[in-house]
Amino acid sequence: MNVYAISDLHLSINNPKPMNIFGAVWDNYLDDIEKSLDGVGDDDLVLLAGDLSWAMTLDAAAPDLAYIGGYRGKKVITRGNHDFWWKGISGVRAALPAGVYAIQNDCIRFGGETDGVVVCGSRGWSADDKSEEGKKLFARELLRIELSLKEGEKQKRDGDKLVFMIHYPPFNA
Repeated sequence: MNVYAISDLHLSINNPKPMNIFGAVWDNYLDDIEKSLDGVGDDDLVLLAGDLSWAMTLDAAAPDLAYIGGYRGKKVITRGNHDFWWKGISGVRAALPAGVYAIQNDCIRFGGETDGVVVCGSRGWSADDKSEEGKKLFARELLRIELSLKEGEKQKRDGDKLVFMIHYPPFNA
């Protein structure tokens, strides 16, 4: 099982947003994503660490989640700072297509008896955000990281690898 990681897809399948306003690097970015994931096999993991969709509601994000679900492999998602459609983990999990899994305050294990991968994750928050709201978000995300890692340690078996994905690293430059 190979493990791939990507983030910041910023999809808007049903309501296309011109991403190249952020620079030429975004020209044909969906083609670039597809090329980069072309080698993914059915038993591989694809970790998607947030900012998946520009949608504002879960219903509006459904086409973007279906797009992600169309890739090969088992896809594991966490929330990013622009995933405003992600209101609660239960609703998100209920809306996911087959082969897509969401993590929030927990983890998920893939693989055999002794050679699995336990995936933990959180959104995190910017360590540079010194506003009162930023400090609260950072503290809450630290708790979420702790919960996810504790659950990961419970799920981990001998021989497993523990992987943690995060949208914002918990440190600054």
